[in-house]
Amino acid sequence: MKARINCCWPHAALSCLPPSPSIAHRMNSRMKHFPTTLALVLFCAGATVCAASESTAPRINAHRSGAGALGPDGWTDATSAQGNFSVRLPCLFNDFTFTPATGDVVKGDVVGCEAGGTRFGATRIHYRDAALADTYFNTLATAGALPGATIERAPHRGLTAITRRLNNRTQCALMRIVRAEQDNVILTVESTPAQCGSVMKMGPQFLDSFTLDAPGAREAKIASTLPECPVDAELGGAKAVDAFKALPNDVQERVDEDTCRPATVSLMILKHDGLCRIGNTPMSVASLMTLKDTGEPISMMFMAPYSEDTHAALQVSLDGRYAKQPASAYTHGMPARQEQTTVVAQPGGTLLILGKPSPITTGTRMSSVQQLAAGNAALVNRDINRCE
Repeated sequence: MKARINCCWPHAALSCLPPSPSIAHRMNSRMKHFPTTLALVLFCAGATVCAASESTAPRINAHRSGAGALGPDGWTDATSAQGNFSVRLPCLFNDFTFTPATGDVVKGDVVGCEAGGTRFGATRIHYRDAALADTYFNTLATAGALPGATIERAPHRGLTAITRRLNNRTQCALMRIVRAEQDNVILTVESTPAQCGSVMKMGPQFLDSFTLDAPGAREAKIASTLPECPVDAELGGAKAVDAFKALPNDVQERVDEDTCRPATVSLMILKHDGLCRIGNTPMSVASLMTLKDTGEPISMMFMAPYSEDTHAALQVSLDGRYAKQPASAYTHGMPARQEQTTVVAQPGGTLLILGKPSPITTGTRMSSVQQLAAGNAALVNRDINRCE
């Protein structure tokens, strides 16, 4: 029996995530709800797009919360972390990706915010194939998809699009649905009837601002401004520590592990738009493990939000820069939620292990590049509850 997707999405979607001590996961819990009820209605307009078991909820990967910088006009540029699109918004925005467990939708990339009771949202919905995107676009263009709304058919920057307006006793809304490659993009502005003037004034500016970006364009632009991640330092004592601490960051977290001997200290840092780059890939989270007594660096790790393209770019960069090693060069397994993809070695022998999230990973999914000497693998990967 078909049922709607668990509607913890998009309302308070991030409250569905389990707590985690890591910075990357705690970022999820700090994000506010994403307020786009109209997007949910339109997303579920097709008969099978929302098919799922009652207990199945989409996986949420939170990228940023309260992002952007308002200019003199009160608006900010908002670029989706993984959706390859940009809009302009009159408020600081949230940015996340949802992945349904079943159905015709592969994933959705979302940016949105709320300003004075008026909600703005842009959702790029990726389907299993272009035919499905056509089917759902045509469904959304019918009167039944949103009863009482007007329908205007006009291209958007050369792309097929429809614009709909709705004003009734409970809601005022303006929306545009754009056919984009194998996807549909749903742009919505909504508020109460009392604020309909605000919707109709700011709505067209928001809708008209939508642009598609070339794949990788955002990452390349960000990477061009970032320093190289200090993976070439080979964990060479103070040099590696100084290079790590010099990285720009928004958040720091220190974790002391005193239970086991030798005791270690881990420092984690995060910067939403990237703190350094490996090749042309911005890395947004990093950690450094040192011995507590001496400060000697033991391990360094850099992480980026996972996508197939991002992960492939990291592998090409590492395999092209260092000597590729057999899997046996690193006998210790990756953390439970990561799968080993490639192992390379620097000239001095320090290993770099590229990992990707395993299928069981929930919440934020990250690609990781871990740097350590093979002799320290047992220390880095020990269970701090059992000290082994």
